[in-house]
Amino acid sequence: MDTTESMPADLSEALKLATKESHELAESSEFMRNFQKGQVTRDQFTLLLDSLYFIYTALEEESERNKDHPAFAPVYFPSELDRKEALERDLEYFHGPEWRSHIKCPKATGKYVSRIQQVGRSEPELLVAHAYIRYLGDLSGGQVLKKVAQKALQLPSTGEGIAFFSFDRITNATKFKQLYRSRMNTLEAHGETRQRILEEANRAFQLNVEVFNELLQLGTQNQRNSDLMNGSMLGDLSEALKLATKESHELAENSEFMKNFQKGQVTRDQFMLLLDSLYFIYTALEEESERNKDHPAFAPVYFPSELDRKEALERDLEYFHGPEWRSHIKCPKATGKYVSRIQQVGRSEPELLVAHAYIRYLGDLSGGQVLKKVAQKALQLPSTGEGIAFFSFDRITNATKFKQLYRSRMNTLEAHGETRQRILEEANRAFQLNVEVFNELLQLGTQNQRNSDLMNGSMLGDLSEALKLATKESHELAENSEFMKNFQKGQVTRDQFMLLLDSLYFIYTALEEESERNKDHPAFAPVYFPSELDRKEALERDLEYFHGPEWRSHIKCPKATGKYVSRIQQVGRSEPELLVAHAYIRYLGDLSGGQVLKKVAQKALQLPSTGEGIAFFSFDRITNATKFKQLYRSRMNTLEAHGETRQRILEEANRAFQLNVEVFNELQRLSSESERNGTVYRSEIRKRAVVQERSMHTGATQDLPLQPRDSLTNSPGLRFALLFGLVVVSLGIGWYLL
Repeated sequence: MDTTESMPADLSEALKLATKESHELAESSEFMRNFQKGQVTRDQFTLLLDSLYFIYTALEEESERNKDHPAFAPVYFPSELDRKEALERDLEYFHGPEWRSHIKCPKATGKYVSRIQQVGRSEPELLVAHAYIRYLGDLSGGQVLKKVAQKALQLPSTGEGIAFFSFDRITNATKFKQLYRSRMNTLEAHGETRQRILEEANRAFQLNVEVFNELLQLGTQNQRNSDLMNGSMLGDLSEALKLATKESHELAENSEFMKNFQKGQVTRDQFMLLLDSLYFIYTALEEESERNKDHPAFAPVYFPSELDRKEALERDLEYFHGPEWRSHIKCPKATGKYVSRIQQVGRSEPELLVAHAYIRYLGDLSGGQVLKKVAQKALQLPSTGEGIAFFSFDRITNATKFKQLYRSRMNTLEAHGETRQRILEEANRAFQLNVEVFNELLQLGTQNQRNSDLMNGSMLGDLSEALKLATKESHELAENSEFMKNFQKGQVTRDQFMLLLDSLYFIYTALEEESERNKDHPAFAPVYFPSELDRKEALERDLEYFHGPEWRSHIKCPKATGKYVSRIQQVGRSEPELLVAHAYIRYLGDLSGGQVLKKVAQKALQLPSTGEGIAFFSFDRITNATKFKQLYRSRMNTLEAHGETRQRILEEANRAFQLNVEVFNELQRLSSESERNGTVYRSEIRKRAVVQERSMHTGATQDLPLQPRDSLTNSPGLRFALLFGLVVVSLGIGWYLL
């Protein structure tokens, strides 16, 4: 039934009448009744402001979006009504400068926000209902709430904390509301449209009621937590911390990662991931402890010789990762978040540092001793303590007495009132950060286990097949690049191809030097085929063709390619059993997909049919590539590569692909500069190429005002094109055909 028949003609009066009951329900909600009576706490009021910020951000974004829409434009008064900036001042007053990191959008508020956004984007004729209810409500009843909040919360008379309720650009609220309603009444809102506006207004009130009910629930919950913590205010800080963090502590202990650990269900890989994260956490904690060792809020609990864990962790990491452990560990995202919080506290809120130290060190001295035994047994670690130095506090002869001393020192800290409250909150925050770390480690450990299962699943097969299987995902990442597809289509320039050859020269020089160094090593000798495979001399001929006789002075090794070269050299000198991974990927790739690229480059660059410029792709001493690859693989499969050694070879092959990915990332960052520099360089190289080709036929030379080669080789755009093509094309097509 169309209820608009009984409604007043004016839209403003119709809205007032149609929403009478909904309005009363909102005003009579328990949250609002308590507020009107002055029964509002600082925490409840802050929660209200948090929600209002999300609501008004949405409302004012949609108002701005629809400011010219005929169904909304007449009631668009941003300078007089917008509340977002005022709310930002209030939130900074209550939460501090970092307020954005403290506020969250509750579920009911999020529902309200979503409805406003939906209306603004698809039904803008209904937006007036939301604006009417919010703004005219703020201009009316909001002024009463302003005084109540100011009195109940003892806020400054100068208006800090209640800027939301102050409409400084409206000198007479009554007259402005009359203007607003008269503007509403000019809107073309009849029949079904008016009905929908009235229904939307009631819907908005219902959404407000849901917000108030949720805020009441959240406020009650926060009050219980506050009462719990405040109930310990008269006691010792150590007892207060224990009581206030009871639930958080249990959540951390009951995380899936820790439950598995306590049951002895921890793998070597998972334990290593844990040590990696602990290293970053304790490095930060001990740096900030050192920074604040003389601060009165921390000095009494500063026990570096007894407690510091960083050096012990370094010994454990060397045990598991080897001497180069620093290059193997990474800081996961959740660990980085934890580290950042410790650093922030140490630098700007040192009175809270005690919370982090208490949780970490006293936890290590307590439950950590159980984990020590679990890890030692589950991982079959030496009884002499290697790999679990982290859990050993050699300078503490009696852990119980030391913990008593530590707590008594904590209790001497001047931590009362708000300061103590903040310490208790920080301790709960620290536990939450730990839970996030455990959850991430569980996820990473599962992922690593899948990868390990994939590689170990090929352990019983041939090494060549194991390599192909273990690097399948890495291969696909390279193969599916856009640049490789372009190359296959013949979309490659002379500039790009020349730079491709430059980088290949550095890579193959390193690979063949290390192959020569290890030609008699039993882990490499069977696959040493220098006369058939070496590419360095062929590359030198190609470089001379493109750059001229002085080519050595024109080429440079980019940073990412240099990293690849360094890894090949490191492997050849200290881990020769891994060199087979690099040789296999490069040479068998050249023998497979490289032959496709040879034809593409020859056609696209109009190179001589006699083979100049593409000697790299020509293996003159191999008459049958298929048979040679079979021979190469059979030789690989004779290598003594089992268990851990095979695992490391498979990992090295994936690492080689990862080095290429890093090259891509570096070049991507540099690519933006290519638009500025690429055109000039390409033009000059074309001139140079023409002159060189002429001089080869005539013996004459001609000088051109070229850009210096240093500038050319540092052109990010050309390097991006080159190296992306270099590794992706050679490896992508090559591995596809292996």
